[in-house]
Amino acid sequence: MSSAPHPRTCLHTDTLAMYNLVNNYTRQEIDTFCGTSVPLPIMSSTPGLQLVFTAKPATSLPETSLLIHNGFSARFKFVTNLGMKSGQQTAPGVCQFLYNSTNAANGTVYSPNPEGYYPQDTTCHYLFYGRPGEVVRLTFKYFDVEGVMPCNEATDSDYLEFSNFPSADRKIPAYCGNVAPSIIQSDGTFFRLTFRSNNKFSGTGFATDYQFLDMSYQPYTIKKVIVMTAGGSGGYS
Repeated sequence: MSSAPHPRTCLHTDTLAMYNLVNNYTRQEIDTFCGTSVPLPIMSSTPGLQLVFTAKPATSLPETSLLIHNGFSARFKFVTNLGMKSGQQTAPGVCQFLYNSTNAANGTVYSPNPEGYYPQDTTCHYLFYGRPGEVVRLTFKYFDVEGVMPCNEATDSDYLEFSNFPSADRKIPAYCGNVAPSIIQSDGTFFRLTFRSNNKFSGTGFATDYQFLDMSYQPYTIKKVIVMTAGGSGGYS
């Protein structure tokens, strides 16, 4: 999985720590960075983000670290759409997006902050509305959601949840890890995809293509069972 570096890898070096600011003063650590690798873009899960750069005294660093480094530079941008480029957001700052067949028959859905690590402690709802007779099909092309089976709060996992209803749908399992789900298809005109991240580690999220399909012109073929007879063979027609 592609998760951000764990703080323990930066114990004996200079560091750059990032925190969500809750109520403008309570800090919630996102991650701590060091070394020369440039982190992927980070998005806060609150309106406030704090960066703390710590340069340790040379006497406390290993001899291999007694070098002059150039520090860091970063660009920042305030956004209200969580970096999303598709769907209709229901309200600024709210991670809920509508996908209506009357507006676009197909497209791509991403996790928040699609160019980097998704924000922690975030819940996003993606609501799909088809025309009468339509269903929606999701085909995943990228998947990196931090977690382990059975992909829920009990296992401290981030996860994706699918439902044919506005509420939970026990028929479809939740997904996490780095193995993308197979094709997911709704039973009817409405479908809901929910993404949930906790406040521990982050992954780089997911990307899935969606397509509304008109099933009114694609009736299912009912196969008739041929009853076995003496000396004959059975099968389907």
